[in-house]
Amino acid sequence: MSANAIVIGHLTLASGKQKSTIDDRIAATANTQDQGINMPGSRYRPSAVDGLPARISGQWAKEKLKYLDKYMHLFNVGMKNRWHNRVFFDLLAGCGKCVDEDTGEEFDGSPLRAVQCDEPFTQVICVESDPGLADALEQRTTGKAVVIRDDCNSPKVIEQLRASLGYGILGLAFVDNLGLDVPLSTIAALTESRLLDLFIVFQIGDIKRNIRDVLAGRDQPDRFDAFFGEGWRDVAIQAERENLTADETTTRMLDFYAGKLNGLGYNHIAHSRRVMKNSTGVGLYRLILAGRHERAVDFFNKVSAIDPWGQRDFGF
Repeated sequence: MSANAIVIGHLTLASGKQKSTIDDRIAATANTQDQGINMPGSRYRPSAVDGLPARISGQWAKEKLKYLDKYMHLFNVGMKNRWHNRVFFDLLAGCGKCVDEDTGEEFDGSPLRAVQCDEPFTQVICVESDPGLADALEQRTTGKAVVIRDDCNSPKVIEQLRASLGYGILGLAFVDNLGLDVPLSTIAALTESRLLDLFIVFQIGDIKRNIRDVLAGRDQPDRFDAFFGEGWRDVAIQAERENLTADETTTRMLDFYAGKLNGLGYNHIAHSRRVMKNSTGVGLYRLILAGRHERAVDFFNKVSAIDPWGQRDFGF
């Protein structure tokens, strides 16, 4: 990490100076990856537009967000006549703005896209635990979203979100995992007896990097236990016995996770075969859609049939 990188919580901000809105929460220190913690980190730098933190990212993030854009559009247009009240949850919202590390192009993150839908949600609720990022998000959403300054896995936050999904309200939750951030217990508690579709980022990169170390006892299993629930180890061990490749193993784990969602009452699940990759071609994540109704999968299939740049997509 460069000497002029600074940290928001455990998230690094690349800049020559600190902005006044976050300077009391920023310290010059190492990224969590540099400290040897076996989980992904995120780097930030000040936006050239508003000076607030922007997450350093790349083409893969644009790709993911374009799919989300299309799904939100179909969700709102397709369900507005039956469901007049539709709420959007962003469980790992961030600061609302990204910047392409290679080109310097800035683009909106999921919270800003949600509040700017042509056919709008009746309510947008974003959860962000980092104070500096929450500050930036509140300024950028300009009162169009509720920003909860807490961890989405907190029982208090889960109850607050569930209270927004009362009778006659349909929900869509975006779970933008950077690793194995949102455990199965959170998904179960949030969705029980609620009409909430899930658009989940499934981080294959984290699994490929760490699953063998966990199985071999070189890393703690807690994150995997929490994310997948019981039984994941048997699936991973069987994949090793069959001498599956890392990609094949992550597909097994994705199918296992989809089965867990099915056990929570999600009978309509689709996921991408296409892998979103970074600039060096390393696979990062795939997308999962879990719905209570078959129309959710129908929407997802329509979204996935065309790639983010308008071409028919054969990667799904």
